Amino acid sequence: FEHLISFCAGYVDYNPVSADLIIVNLNTKLIAARASLHVAITARIAYENVLVSCGNAITEIHKTVKRLIPKLRVKGANTSSIGKAKIVLDKLISDNRTLLQMPGDAVITNTEATALLYRQDKHLEHLNILSRSFVSEMSAVVLFDNDVSALDKKLCELQTVSAELMSAFHALKHAHNSRNEILYNKQTGLITRANRVKEYVKTVLGNESFLFNEISKLPFAESTNLNFFSHQLFAE
Repeated sequence: FEHLISFCAGYVDYNPVSADLIIVNLNTKLIAARASLHVAITARIAYENVLVSCGNAITEIHKTVKRLIPKLRVKGANTSSIGKAKIVLDKLISDNRTLLQMPGDAVITNTEATALLYRQDKHLEHLNILSRSFVSEMSAVVLFDNDVSALDKKLCELQTVSAELMSAFHALKHAHNSRNEILYNKQTGLITRANRVKEYVKTVLGNESFLFNEISKLPFAESTNLNFFSHQLFAE
């Protein structure tokens, strides 16, 4: 788009009537597009960082629970208490491998992405309930144990990170939608604007003109994979 503007600005006969196609407004669109991409990239990085924090928090809780299970047995805890500990441990292991991960290259719509966040949020909420129950059981059996206190602290940290995950997700979703609006809106998007410039030059100056010959080489097509989490879109 920048090259398109450069070619048109340097051609004396480029003089469109439409305000959308004049050089100053093309530059305005270019600035807006760059800003939207920067915001989208920043939002994605922030979301990925929070996902990593969630995974780390769960791993730490996992390690702490694992250390506490032998203490339950030594202190004569009942089977129910140990069973609860195992449930927490198993859930930590399985969900840490699957749910708290960035999706791959499959196309994910805004609705599906929101559903993914909902599942993540519910998982963390359920995990917190199970772990709190475990802390209660442990406190009754292993009084004033450092690992019990540590587990309680780590659960508080997980709650904080969970809230950050929700916030980061919505920021990413908003950035994604804003970027798509600026780039791909059928009436006002950058892609549409670029193709209108091409059509104007072809119509007014002819398809054999020097300017059309230069700008016709510049491809402008809407992405066929508007994946909410796609790395490619954030690298455009």
